[in-house]
Amino acid sequence: MTASISTKPRRVAPHAAPRIPRMLSLLGAVAVAAALLLGLSGTAQAGAGVSRSAGVPYYELRPLSNPNMCLDVAHASVVHGANVLQGTCWGGANQRWKLVDAGGGYVQLHPLSAPHMCLDVAWGSTAHGADVIQATCSVGTNQHWAVQRAAGFHQVWARHSGKCLDVAHASVVHGADVIQGNCWGGANQRWELRFAGTW
Repeated sequence: MTASISTKPRRVAPHAAPRIPRMLSLLGAVAVAAALLLGLSGTAQAGAGVSRSAGVPYYELRPLSNPNMCLDVAHASVVHGANVLQGTCWGGANQRWKLVDAGGGYVQLHPLSAPHMCLDVAWGSTAHGADVIQATCSVGTNQHWAVQRAAGFHQVWARHSGKCLDVAHASVVHGADVIQGNCWGGANQRWELRFAGTW
């Protein structure tokens, strides 16, 4: 709590000698308090910088077919089996994804809204059109994804099936489903990984 310092002038008896030592003492105390406050403020800012730089990076995945959309856990659900779709980007935790090494050049993708969940091909299906959901993380290869960089975009494909993360029917609308589809290089299978901060 910052101390309140009165600015009201102090009454001095006529012809009384000013109390210089006391005034100097008060000024010294104010100077020390100011120095401490500045020091604490600098420490807090430095601490915040260290915390941020030491954080884990998260990314938005935006399809090139409509870069205003993001890979999104529907309704910001935190439960197993929640659908994954494309939604209008708004910066929510359900649209921010952490890439965690799964070995062999693959990663798991965890939403910030539910870090214990993973991007998952439902039931481990290998079929074209199989739904993509969030599911409790496991060792299943249907939760392992290759994120392959190309010219200005990334292609993301499932380890167990070799199929690509795909906005169904190349839709550009909010709420369109995300599936795994046969890789063909369309803009609905090309993703921008946009840095979204650290946590």
